[in-house]
Amino acid sequence: MKTESYFSRLPHVDIEQAVELCAELHCAEPEESFIHHSHATLNQAFNNIRFSVEVYRLKPFRLREQEIHTPDYDYWSPLFKKHILDRPDVQHVIVLTDSDRGMIPLESTLKEFHYSALYNEFHDQVQMPCQLWIGIRDGNELLNCIYSREKKCTEEQLAMLCLIQSNLEAAWKTWKQARALQQKLNLLKGSTFRSKGEKAIAAQIRKALESLTARQRDVVEQVALGKDNQQIADELEISVLTVKKHLQAIFQTLEVHHRTELAAKWHDAYFIHLP
Repeated sequence: MKTESYFSRLPHVDIEQAVELCAELHCAEPEESFIHHSHATLNQAFNNIRFSVEVYRLKPFRLREQEIHTPDYDYWSPLFKKHILDRPDVQHVIVLTDSDRGMIPLESTLKEFHYSALYNEFHDQVQMPCQLWIGIRDGNELLNCIYSREKKCTEEQLAMLCLIQSNLEAAWKTWKQARALQQKLNLLKGSTFRSKGEKAIAAQIRKALESLTARQRDVVEQVALGKDNQQIADELEISVLTVKKHLQAIFQTLEVHHRTELAAKWHDAYFIHLP
């Protein structure tokens, strides 16, 4: 069903609620967790018994961050993680290109879904007769929202979900861009050179950094942003072992002994001189 037909089914009061909800989604600050913000915002919109917002890395598939509200999380979460890739909707999202948009017709695959291990070992066990799902892809990341209810969703709730989806996607991508800019800005704060000596030291550090390989410089920049080895591996799409090998070589070349010292050198090297 198209967004326009969903929109026409909503009463005026629900349209106002949807507008307020979508506006709130766009208010996430770069310093806070987007899934925490969206979880708190969206949890007000639906009467549900289980609700979660998660971010996954797609290739390889791995949970990166999660916010969840459910009374029996310890029971059903391991089952869900075990069978998540069996979901036909997830499979469709993983193979989509970034330019693909809109609701995905899944009727044929959903029929097969009822015979899957995920349905019989998870959905049936935790008694989930109805589930609403939003999956949004951005590059190698998937934002996953799940609403599990005891009763079938009304047309108004489905319409609300359809209206929210595009705003959730825009809000998430805008937040990611704002967060990246905020991290770069933090590197520049307090970056005034006070003497020619400081300029000379910075030039020496930059020369040493430029002697590193391009990949090693990428690793140093991620360390300067405060990321741990796993986060660096995810960002650069390399293994944690490769990150450790790069850091070992970097420490030796720059004659540093720990990450804090390495991050300090990066900051010192790229201070901006304000006349």
